[in-house]
Amino acid sequence: VDSSVTSFHYCTIALILVILISHLAVMLYTKERTDTSVKALFSIVCVFASVGLIMVIVTSARLHSDQSTKFQDRVQNYWGYDTGSAEQDFVDGIQRSLACCGTSGVLDYGQMDIPPSCCKSPTGCDQDRAYKHGCYGALSSKVLSQCTGPIVATVAVTIFELITACFVFTAKPSRGGYNQLYQ
Repeated sequence: VDSSVTSFHYCTIALILVILISHLAVMLYTKERTDTSVKALFSIVCVFASVGLIMVIVTSARLHSDQSTKFQDRVQNYWGYDTGSAEQDFVDGIQRSLACCGTSGVLDYGQMDIPPSCCKSPTGCDQDRAYKHGCYGALSSKVLSQCTGPIVATVAVTIFELITACFVFTAKPSRGGYNQLYQ
């Protein structure tokens, strides 16, 4: 989970940097340019920022869905994996760290043995001693909470671009271009 979220954070930071660098480039380029070229360039940057915002939101939703599906599949096949395998370690790590059991609860394991990671005490873990709530809600909350920062940052940058564009579209150019806008 953490490596996927970390990759998501890096991609979002890169996107925001590209948008801000584009904004700076447009500002430098437009110092001595005409009204039409300024509006066209700011329109492109605003479209880019808006598309970036949509991509960040869609990617965070996909990340949330992928992690939940991956966990559910691994819970269903828990006892089919080799003991100590990466798949079992994935499920055990989530169940231990979030103090939960299965996807929707201990009954996800049916008639199979309950994994020791479903209990506070790993010895003698059964349905009575297992955590009662499933991991789906806790895992969803964790993934979504880690995606909130990048989404908020991208929204802020997009709003900044749109506000700047409003100033550009309503500003009256001086003889030399938009010099007064940047001074």
